[in-house]
Amino acid sequence: MQRSPRCRFLGPLPYETLQPYFASLDAAVLPLTDGDINPCSSPVRFFSQLPTGQPILYTGTCAQIAETPHLAEHCGDGQALTAALARIAAAGFQDGHAAERHRFAMGCTWQQRAAAMADALEAVLEARGHTPSAR
Repeated sequence: MQRSPRCRFLGPLPYETLQPYFASLDAAVLPLTDGDINPCSSPVRFFSQLPTGQPILYTGTCAQIAETPHLAEHCGDGQALTAALARIAAAGFQDGHAAERHRFAMGCTWQQRAAAMADALEAVLEARGHTPSAR
């Protein structure tokens, strides 16, 4: 990939400057591994890429991405990643899921996550016979 004229390796950049880069991609590749914390981590890069609508491919294991297989395509190895990129390129980097990715991203705000967590905690309290306090 480093030899490709379509790929740029820019090194570390401040997070707040990244969204224009995300939007300029034909497809996002998230090179995750099965080790370390990837299998159980929250993939910030995935959520940063979703609003752009572009195809997202990922390697390795990430339970949170795997919960939404229609939003990102898992590639088990380098050959699968290369084949997926070739297929997406042949389709003009359109995979038919752009609007769905954008809609999903609009539902992933911190306020919505906090409300979902509060609802889940209230349900647990109610199941244990406690009356939750008003929010």
